[in-house]
Amino acid sequence: MDLLDRPFPQAIEAERALLGGLLQQPDQLSTVGEAVQPDDFYRPEHGALLKLLLEMHGRGESIDLVTVSDRITREGQAQRFGGVAYVVELPEHVPSTANLPHYAEVIKDKSTLRELIRAARELAEQAYLQPEDVSQLVEQAAKDFTGLGRGGSRRSWRQISLIVDEELLRIEKLSERGGTTTGATTGFVDLDKKLAGLQPTDLLILAARPAMGKCLAAGSGILLSDGRVVPLEEVVARRRADLIRLDDDLRLRPGRASDFIDDGIKPRFEVRTRLGRRVRTTATHPFLTFRGWRPLAELKVGLRIAVPRRIPVFGDQGVGLQRARLLGYLVADGAPGESGNAGPELSRELTALVQELRAPRSSSCAHAPSPAELRGGADEALLRWLGGHGLAVAGPQRRVPEAIHTAPRPEIAAFLSRLFAIDGAASVSAPGRPRIVLTSSSEARARQVQHLLLRFGILSRVEALEGEGSGGPPTWRIGITHPDSVCAFAEEIGIQGRACAVERARRAAEQGPEDDSDTFPGEIWARIDAARGARPWAEIFEILGPDPVARGALSRAGLARIAAHLGDRGLQELAGGDVCWDEIVAIEAIGPGQVYDLTVDEVHNFVADDVCVHNTALALNIAQNVALIEEVPVGLFSLEMSRGQLVTRMLCCHGLVDAGRVRTGGLDTEDWERFLHASEHLRKANIHIDDTPGLSIGDVRTRARRLKAEHDNLSLIVIDYLQLMKGDDPRSPREQQISSISRGLKALAKDLECSVLALSQLNRGVESRQDKRPLVSDLRESGAIEQDADVIMFIYRDDYYNPESLDRGLAEVIIAKQRNGPTGTVKLAFQGQFTRFDNYLEDDLLL
Repeated sequence: MDLLDRPFPQAIEAERALLGGLLQQPDQLSTVGEAVQPDDFYRPEHGALLKLLLEMHGRGESIDLVTVSDRITREGQAQRFGGVAYVVELPEHVPSTANLPHYAEVIKDKSTLRELIRAARELAEQAYLQPEDVSQLVEQAAKDFTGLGRGGSRRSWRQISLIVDEELLRIEKLSERGGTTTGATTGFVDLDKKLAGLQPTDLLILAARPAMGKCLAAGSGILLSDGRVVPLEEVVARRRADLIRLDDDLRLRPGRASDFIDDGIKPRFEVRTRLGRRVRTTATHPFLTFRGWRPLAELKVGLRIAVPRRIPVFGDQGVGLQRARLLGYLVADGAPGESGNAGPELSRELTALVQELRAPRSSSCAHAPSPAELRGGADEALLRWLGGHGLAVAGPQRRVPEAIHTAPRPEIAAFLSRLFAIDGAASVSAPGRPRIVLTSSSEARARQVQHLLLRFGILSRVEALEGEGSGGPPTWRIGITHPDSVCAFAEEIGIQGRACAVERARRAAEQGPEDDSDTFPGEIWARIDAARGARPWAEIFEILGPDPVARGALSRAGLARIAAHLGDRGLQELAGGDVCWDEIVAIEAIGPGQVYDLTVDEVHNFVADDVCVHNTALALNIAQNVALIEEVPVGLFSLEMSRGQLVTRMLCCHGLVDAGRVRTGGLDTEDWERFLHASEHLRKANIHIDDTPGLSIGDVRTRARRLKAEHDNLSLIVIDYLQLMKGDDPRSPREQQISSISRGLKALAKDLECSVLALSQLNRGVESRQDKRPLVSDLRESGAIEQDADVIMFIYRDDYYNPESLDRGLAEVIIAKQRNGPTGTVKLAFQGQFTRFDNYLEDDLLL
C-alpha cells in the first residue's frame, strides 16, 4: 500500500471521552475551546456536538444530558449528532475527567497530522507533474506547510477577458448599491466619502503619537523590581528597566519598560497629596482616579488618586544585619542621649557594633560617632565602605544608602528601627490615638523613609515643619497614625530601646477607631449599591457595625466586610488592592523643564515617586463598525493589549460606559444595563482576536490565511501595532525588518483580497514643531511604510497639546496619502471616557 493511501490518523476513543467528559463537566469548555475546534474531530458528528456545546456555553445555557438531548430533539437534527441515544451514552466512555486536556491534545495532534497528509498529497501530485518553475513549487510548499494545509488562495495567470467580465460584474453591483462607498464602511460618513470605504487589497496605515501624554519630569524616582529607586533620566539613558507596575486587579507586580523617550523641555506641574506624596509631570500625564485614568489637566484639588499603600518589594543584595543597624545609626541626624532618646542603651549597642565590625570609634561612647570622628579609625576597608554609602556629609545631605533599598526584609527593618531610635518617637496623644513620628533635616531622606515603610505596608504622612527662627530651614516630619500601620510598625520594625512606648502605641491602635488615612472616595457607595442587588441598605450597615466610617468615608476594613458578605469579586479586589486613594492638596506650575517618557508593556503604568502613573481607539471603532454594519468577519492581531482588555474597550465604547468605572468596579445599575446590552450586541460581531505577543510577519501571514480559509468573506485585518512585529529574520537591522513587514502586509492584503489596517507610531520630530499635525515623514521607519501603504492616516487632537483649546473633544483624521483617491482632513468627535469616536456634527461638539 502506498504510504499516502493509508487511513488517516484518528483518535475516536479520545473524541468520545472528551465529549463525554464535557457533558459531565461543562465548565471545562472554556479551556477545551481554546485547545481544540470542531473541525479537529475526525467524525463529523463529534465536531457538530462540540460546536453545539460551545454555542450553548457561550449563551450561558445550562449543559447536561437532559438539556443537550432536548436541544438536539427540538432542532430535528438528531442524526447529525449521531442520534440522541449515542449522545446519552458518551459519558460512559470517559476513563477520567481529569484527563480532558490530554484528550484534547491527542485530538489536536491527530488533526494536525491529517492536515499535513492532505498538504503532502497535493504537493506530491504537483511534483509528479514536474513543473518548470520548481522554486515556485517550493515556495508554495513552504506556504502550505506553514499554514498546515489551510493557507490562502493560490494565484495563477488569468486571461484578460475573464478579468474584464469579473470587473464589470463588480461595478454593476456597486452601481446597484448606490452611494459613494464602494468598500466596507468604516462607520464614519466623512471618512467613507474620502476613502470610498475600506478597499480590498489596500494596506492602510493609521498612526498617532505613542504613549500619549505619559511625561514625567527629570529627577523623578522610578522604583525598579530589585528595590532600587533610580532617577528617570538614568533609566532612559540605560534603555532598560524592570520596574513595578499596577495590574488591572490593583496589585503591584514586576513589569518591563519597552520604550524610552526624551520628550525635551515642556511645562511642568507638581502634584502633592494629603499623605505628602509628590510627583512632577506634564499637564497631559494621566493619573488613576476612582473613575479611571485621567490627565492632570482634568484633575483638581480635592480629587483622590491612586497611590501605593504597600510595595511588596525586597532585594537579595544584603549588607548584613549588623551593618544595616550601623547604617541606621549613622544616617540619623541625632545621637544617642539627644532629645530624650534611650541614650545609654543605644550607646552600648552602637559601641558593640563598632567593636564587632572593627569600625573606628571615638574616645567617648557618650554619643554616636560622627563621620568626622570615624576618620581616625583603624579599619580602612570599613571606612571606605562607609564613605561609599555617602555618610561623610552633613546631616541634611545624608541619604538612605542604595544598599538598604536592595536589602532583604530583616535588614531594612533593622535599619529603620535604629533610625527611629535616634530621630523618632512613639506616643499616645489621646485614648485610642497612637502616633509614631520621625523628624529629619532632609526632605529627600524623609521621603526615602516613607517609601521604605511602604515595603511593609505602612502608611505614613510627610509634612514640613517651620524652621527655628525667621527664615530657618524646615524640618520634615513623618507621621504614622493609621491603626493597621501602627500595628504593622510594632510587629515588623519597632524602635530600638523603646519597646514599651511602641507596645503602648500598638495597644491604643487596636482599641481605637479607624482614621481617614486609608478610606475610599464617595463613589464607592454607587459600586456597593450595584453589587447589593435587592439587599436593603440596613443589612449593609449592620455588617459594618458601630463607627464603620471615618469622617464620612468608608474604611478598607469596612469594605472588606461588605465584599465578603456580598461575595463580589470587584469589591474584594478594591479592598485587597495595593493602592489607597490619596487626596490631591495642591497642583502648582513649576515652569518648563526636561521631561521623559516610558512605555510599559501591557498595562502602560509604573510607580514613580510612589504614585501610580499611566499611558487604539479609532482602529477598534472601525473594526466594530465593519463587523456589525457589514456583517462580515474581521481579524484583529493585538501584539500589545490582551484580548480581555480589547473586548472591555469595545464594550465600553459600544455601551457608552465610562471605562474608568469598569476598571474600578464602580458600575451602577444604569451602567450595567448599558454594558449588558452592549455585550449582547457585540456577541453578534464576527470579530476574531489573536493576542499572541511578538508575532513575526510570517506568523501573521500564517494565521491570517488560516482565518481566511475558515471565513472566506474575511473583510478586514487589523494589526496593533506594526512596530511590535518582528521581521522574518530577527538578526537583520530594524529598518530592513520594517521594510519586510510592510511589504509582507501589502502582499497579505492582495493575497487574501481584504483590507489590512496597521497601526503605527510617530517619531518625536512632531514634538519639535510649532504645528503638531503629523506629516508622512513623522512615521517611524517611514521610508518603507510610505512606499508600500495605499493609505496613510494620522490622528491629531488639538486639546491634547493645548488643554485650553476651543476644539476640545474634536479629533482630526488627516489622510496624508491615498494612492487611488484624494487626501485631506476628516473631523470626528472623540469621547475619551468611552474610548469612542463618532461622526462629527458642526453644532454638537463635545465639550
